[in-house]
Amino acid sequence: HSRTEFSRLYRSNVNLVAATCSICGSRDFMESYSDMFGGNERTDMFFDVVIMDEASKATPLEMSVPMVWGKKIIIIGDHKQLPPMMNEDNIVTSLKKANQKVLAETIESFQESQFEILFRTAFKLKPSIVATLDTQYRMHRQIMNTVGHFYSEELEEGLKCGLADE
Repeated sequence: HSRTEFSRLYRSNVNLVAATCSICGSRDFMESYSDMFGGNERTDMFFDVVIMDEASKATPLEMSVPMVWGKKIIIIGDHKQLPPMMNEDNIVTSLKKANQKVLAETIESFQESQFEILFRTAFKLKPSIVATLDTQYRMHRQIMNTVGHFYSEELEEGLKCGLADE
């Protein structure tokens, strides 16, 4: 009874759902969606907008799960930061030891994250749908100055610090 009441109140007051990439493909997520918004079939599930943050850390498979549920997809990330957590060296070394050189070379060719591939491709095809933010508000200016050179290619004036000087 309390779950039904919560769903009714949520549906009438909020139009936002937050989830991890991986949970979007789970049975629990689909059941919760059906409880909240109606619809019994997977084809009834959709969102007007899916916003994926920290996408540069996601693998292609992780990114694809929530993307199938959105009419419009907004992908946010920074391909200059840490890539998805995969230790390619261990995988490639193991494949080479198992005499799987072709597969090892294929994996080695994936040096860019899926986000970086999407970022660069979208910029080439339609630059107006890609935005590079030039001001950061999360780190002190001195820390920012140590990483700012990574953004000199995309930002003519470099990365700016939005924090007030102390």
